[in-house]
Parts: sequence; C-alpha cells; structure tokens
Amino acid sequence: MLIELDTIHFVWWIYLWSILSIDFINTINETESNQICHSLANDEVEAQGSNELNILAVGLTRKHLLLITKDFHVYELAKGSLDSSINRLYLNAKPTPMSVKYPTLFESSRFNTIKTQLFNGFFIIDKTTDWLCITTWDKKTDEGGIKYDLINDKVQSGYRFVGDQEEVLISTKESCMFYSLRHSQKNNGLEIAIYKCQGNKIKMTHPFRLICYGDKQKMTIIIKNYNEICKNDAIEWPILNGFVADDRFYLLDKTDVQIFSEDAYKKANKPVSIDKRKYSSFFVCPGSISESFFAKNRSFLIIMMIILFILSFILCCILMIRVENHPIFRRHFGKTMRSVFRFRKRTADLTIDEDISKTEATSNTPTSLLLDHRPKLIFNPFNRIKFLPTTRSLKFDCRPKILSKHHIVSKIKINRTKINKKLYSKRYLKILL
Repeated sequence: MLIELDTIHFVWWIYLWSILSIDFINTINETESNQICHSLANDEVEAQGSNELNILAVGLTRKHLLLITKDFHVYELAKGSLDSSINRLYLNAKPTPMSVKYPTLFESSRFNTIKTQLFNGFFIIDKTTDWLCITTWDKKTDEGGIKYDLINDKVQSGYRFVGDQEEVLISTKESCMFYSLRHSQKNNGLEIAIYKCQGNKIKMTHPFRLICYGDKQKMTIIIKNYNEICKNDAIEWPILNGFVADDRFYLLDKTDVQIFSEDAYKKANKPVSIDKRKYSSFFVCPGSISESFFAKNRSFLIIMMIILFILSFILCCILMIRVENHPIFRRHFGKTMRSVFRFRKRTADLTIDEDISKTEATSNTPTSLLLDHRPKLIFNPFNRIKFLPTTRSLKFDCRPKILSKHHIVSKIKINRTKINKKLYSKRYLKILL
C-alpha cells in the first residue's frame, strides 16, 4: 500500500509533537526565574544559608495576589492562582526584579537605608489605594519604616514597631486590618490579635488570644476566648509569614504551610480542621506537575483524548480514501478487482444455465414431480391473480406469448432455440392448474 510522502510527514509531525510536549512538561528548565520559584517550593527552607523563608511579603490587593521575596523579586499573580479547593498556589508568572517592577520604591533613599534591617512586610487595602508596608523594629534600628502606594507609585514614611516581643504581621483582604502572631511568654503557645490602621498609626483593636489544638490527635485547632487557657496542647508553630485569602489562614512556618478556616478566630472555641502542606506541595512552579494535577483536570483531559481519537479516526478514513484512489493503487490492483467482478458475473450466468437445464428436465418428468416445483415458480397468489384475470378465458391467458411477458419468463431466461414452444405451453398449463 502506497501513501504520498506529504501525508506520511504530517503523521510523523503529530507523533513528534506529542512526544516533545510530554518531554517539555516533565522537564524543568533551570532558569533564574525557576530557581527563584523552586527556592520557595523547597521543603526545607534555606535562604542565603540561613534557616529563613525567602518571602518578605505575601497577600492580596484589589486586583492581584502579590509575593515579594527577600532578594527583591516580585510575583504579580492573578487571584485565581490560589486554588483554595486543593490548597495550591500556582506561581505561573515570571518574577520581576523590584528594580524593574517598582523602580520608584527600589531607588528611593529611604528604602536603601532600611533594606538590610527589615522587620515585617505586609499589604494594607484602604478606601483609596493599596499599600506595601515595610516596617522596622526599634530594637535594631532608629530608622522608620516605609509605605509604598502600589497604585499611584508613591513612597511615604511608614511604621516602626516598638514592642518588646517579636511579632509576625498577616495581610488580609479587609480594609485597613491585619492579624498579628506571636508566642506567649507564659507557655510559648501561639497567640493571635488584630491590628488596624488609624491615621498615621497602627493600633491593636483586639487583644491576643491563645491558639490550641482541639483534640489529642492534633487534627483540629481552637482559638480560645480572651484570658482562657488551652485544655489540650498549645500550638507552637514557628510562623515566619502568612496571609488570609478566601476566608482561610495560610501560615508559613519553617517546614510547612498550616491552613485552616478563619472561623477559628471569628467564633471562639470552635474547632476547625488543619490542612498541613509541604512547600513543594503548596507552591507549584511552571513546568512542574503537582500530585493533584490529573485529578483537577480530569474532565479537560478526557475531552482532549476524545478529540484526539476523533481526529485520528478522520485521518485514517482520509488516508484510506486517498490510497484507494491513488493512480498506482488502481494500476496494480485494478485488474484484480475487475477479474473479481467478471468471476461473479460468470457465476451468475452458470446459475441461470442450471435453472434452464432444470426447466428442460421437467418436460420428461411426471406431473407429481412438477408440482414439487410449484412454490418456486408460481405459488404466489398475486402472480396467479395477475396471470388469470376473471374477464379472460384460461386458455387465452396461458398462451406462451402471454407468459413470456410476465414473472416466470422474465426470471428464467429461457433459450427458445432449445425448448419446444408447444411442449412448454402444455406443461406449464398443467402447473398453473
């Protein structure tokens, strides 16, 4: 079977494209951007040789989810990049150096003064704009913090933390509000409080409350009411950063991402479940496939498989049609096909000759044997009615001239040169009766 070369090339290009696509998905290109992403998705947090998370600030703005690393790269992600149904953050944007993304901030003298003494980074949404707030701690420097207007591209004086105990500030989507986490001085358990901005200051509006495990198996947590203590073990996660999105806390510690509902804070003493994720499972870098990729895209993959199957079937049909109509195919196989048709025609002619021989043989057989062939020839009430109309005599209707115009003579092509016309009319008259 011969196929045109361009068709063969087309098929091979399809297979080659499929193989290269699969290989591209499973291969990680170690570019600078991917190195930054994989440094975040590392299960053991190491940034510049220290046991710290390479995240300066992460949280929601009006339009995006922003993540800024400590080496000053900016991920500007769509809000849909965070899939709260499976707790995955897809870092599907290329990180941009802060010097390119926010040159006004990066080149400001105030930022260059404090960028080696940063204490906390978080986002604030107020009534007019979005702010990136970078604070300092008065125990380490006398310099104040900085506020950067993300929408209007302006740098302003920011906040300086004056507390005695180190705290981690957690961004939220609420207007001018964020959480603060610290470890209790009594039992080293984790505590949580709410801060709000008031003019040029940030003040605590709700005191710290203790975070405890809700059961002995440590599968749930409870945030106690004010001045209450834990009935089970107190939580001692080493939280380094975090944010709130889709009514969930995403708290980043040294090894895991701790995820639980915000209802734990809003409803005191209500146990909520904990979902613990490794960084390699929570952060999904471009070119990598998470463990739930196929489960998440099951419907899409099934549709693609069906489409590919249909296209393959159509391609096979087209190839078959082109092969049968190809000049070389007709030249080599046309004679064979014509011989098959001729063979069938000769077989049909032999069958007709055998029927004629049988008809001749009936002239010398008794009437009882001829009646055995009656169903084959005329045992049909419609033919009987057609051959024997009531307005004509039987003798007139059974003449050979009349019979030659109807079903019997048309079905059996009788060779009149071999059959006696008189014998034929007499014998078949008996059959009709």
